[in-house]
Amino acid sequence: MQCQKLDHYIDQMSQGEPLLKEEEEEVQRHLAQCAFCRERWSTEKKLVHTLTQVLSEIPSHVSSPKQRVLALLEEEKAEKKSPFRFWRRWRSFFWILLLWAIFLASLSYLGVFIASKLYKKRLEKKLEKDVYRLGEKLKENPDRRVYLEDPWGSPYRLVPLRKDKQLWLIYTAGQNQKDEGGQGDDLWFIVKVKDKVQILSRKPIQKREEEP
Repeated sequence: MQCQKLDHYIDQMSQGEPLLKEEEEEVQRHLAQCAFCRERWSTEKKLVHTLTQVLSEIPSHVSSPKQRVLALLEEEKAEKKSPFRFWRRWRSFFWILLLWAIFLASLSYLGVFIASKLYKKRLEKKLEKDVYRLGEKLKENPDRRVYLEDPWGSPYRLVPLRKDKQLWLIYTAGQNQKDEGGQGDDLWFIVKVKDKVQILSRKPIQKREEEP
C-alpha cells in the first residue's frame, strides 16, 4: 500500500466509519514498514478519540462528526437567544445574595431578641429593687406617705390589703401610664412587710413592657 492511500483511511476514520478487517490488516502492514505513516496514524487516532469525547454530549441520532459540530453550534446559538440565559449566568450570584440577605435578617432578629431579653432583666431588677425599698419604708412607718417613681417616671401606688398594714399592693400603670385595672401593661406586687420584706406574688412583665 502506498502512503497516499492512508489519507483515504484517515478520512474514513474521522467520519466515524470503522475500517473493514481487510483494510485494517492492510494499514497495519504498511505501518510496520513506514515510520512516518505510523506516527501520523497514531496522531490522527488520538485526535479522533478526543473529538469523539468532546462531541459525546450531542444526541445520538446525529451520527457524523460534521453533523455533531453543526448540532453543537446550533445548540450554542439557541442558548444565546434563550430568555433564560441571563438567569443561568447570574443564578449563582443571586443565590449568594439571597443567602447573605437571610443571614443578615437572622442576625438582626437575634440582636433584637437579645436586646429585648437584656432590657427585660434590667427592668425586673429595677422593679424588684424599688419594691423592696418601698417595703422597707412601709415596715418602718406604714402611716408615712412614701413616694418613689417607677421606671417610667410616675409614682408607685400603695394600697394596704389588711388593717394592720402588714400586707400591701404596690402598683404601677406601666409604660403607657394608663390604669387598666391590672390588665394590659399594668404591673403589681403583693408585698408582706412583717419582720422582713417579702414579695408574695407579682404580675410578670408582658411583651409590651419588654420593648425599650
